[in-house]
Amino acid sequence: MAFIEVKDVFKEYAQDAVIKTEALKEINLTVAKKDFICIAGPSGSGKTTLLQLVGALDKPTSGKIFYGGEDITVLSSGRLADFRLRKIGFVFQAYNLINTLTALENTEYVMLLQGVNNKERREKAEGILKKVGLGDFLHRRVNRLSGGQQQRVAVCRAIAAEAEVILADEPTANLDSQTAAGLIELMRQLNQEKGTTFIFSTHDKLVMDKADKVFQLKDGRIV
Repeated sequence: MAFIEVKDVFKEYAQDAVIKTEALKEINLTVAKKDFICIAGPSGSGKTTLLQLVGALDKPTSGKIFYGGEDITVLSSGRLADFRLRKIGFVFQAYNLINTLTALENTEYVMLLQGVNNKERREKAEGILKKVGLGDFLHRRVNRLSGGQQQRVAVCRAIAAEAEVILADEPTANLDSQTAAGLIELMRQLNQEKGTTFIFSTHDKLVMDKADKVFQLKDGRIV
């Protein structure tokens, strides 16, 4: 049985009472457990929208999305929030970090919500941040970090929570090639050793070359 299944999904956005924009059209996608896959395509093709639907941040206009056979499109908002906390790790293009917290505190944050004890979450967060070259910035507030450094913190936060699935929207944007390669290698290691499923949206050939599968989106359709 498929781990994640997207069936006949359409997503429309209403611009006003009359005009509607179709962001996704008849999307069918099957993801197996431990997959390491990419959603590729030009800007405006629907990549971010698809990740948001798979991550239960939004609901499709029509169609179904299944996790382990369970239709998440019919879950209540409370159950969806718990599902996201326990099952999904997110890396957003806009980082979505908490500016008043340090790099270490941001990395710990989801683990704190999950109830992980202080010692375990601190050790795990420190170890992951050091792996991506941020060992000297553990206690620096993220609003004093560069864009590339903030991107790495966002990735570390998703990894630290040990989600079943990590959804990463352009995870190597703002990174130099060496740092990007190290980050993808860390994700690949987590994928292979922990069995974490990764779904990326990307323009980056480096990421696509590392993927098990690449799905091309164009004008809201998988081509």
